[in-house]
Amino acid sequence: MTPPIRDNIARNTYLYIASVFKLYNPRTAIALIERLK
Repeated sequence: MTPPIRDNIARNTYLYIASVFKLYNPRTAIALIERLK
């Protein structure tokens, strides 16, 4: 089990990275998200 706080930070970081990449290049963002899954 992962600590809830750490899991929440990881999720927020993931969403932040995804949103930033979406602004610059949607195709790159999709590829990055698929790689992180």
